Amino acid sequence: MNYYEVIAGSRSYGLELPESDVDCCRVADSWDMHMEGQSNIIQVPRAEFLNRVFCRHDNAYYLQWLYPAQVCSDNEVSRYLMDRRETITAAQKGAVYRILTAHAGRLEKYSDILYDRYPKRAAYAALFYAIAANYAQGMPFSQAHRPDEELRTFLLGIRRGEVPQEEAMARISAERARALAAKTFYSAQPDDALLRDTEAELRKLMALEENMEGAGL
Repeated sequence: MNYYEVIAGSRSYGLELPESDVDCCRVADSWDMHMEGQSNIIQVPRAEFLNRVFCRHDNAYYLQWLYPAQVCSDNEVSRYLMDRRETITAAQKGAVYRILTAHAGRLEKYSDILYDRYPKRAAYAALFYAIAANYAQGMPFSQAHRPDEELRTFLLGIRRGEVPQEEAMARISAERARALAAKTFYSAQPDDALLRDTEAELRKLMALEENMEGAGL
């Protein structure tokens, strides 16, 4: 059964290139990863999806599941998530900050050495720092998650090899400084009651019993 389906990947940020695959992310009853033409099918089971929604993995790409380029499913799960995704993010913003900045830091490492071959590392390092900074400045996360036109153009320029390495590294440094300056915004304790109730409702909507797939596994 297909419980939830979105178009994610680089299209979540408006950073796709003409040759980019289309990442089709699905929640179903089993794992499945395969290509269908230009579509990269990324299917995860329900418990894994909840791990991604509730920030149990240290991977900023998983935020795409809540903030995709397009929602393809039209059901109770997708409507529930789209209505509540900003609340879910705010309730665990400390974890969101940790994930974004840690992932950005991993990508930033060696991004200068690998710039000519893997410029995408530099682009996404700057992006993840910028998301953390922009959300702290009062943007809805849906807006912070997708760069404004200036940053989008700059990051696409990095991906296309049009931005000199020195400029790319300087932008990463600037966005990192902005993200670090925003740390206080993320210091609030998580709203565990809201997160617990939200997860319980999602489990109900997806008919996921506790004894089938435990939380956090």
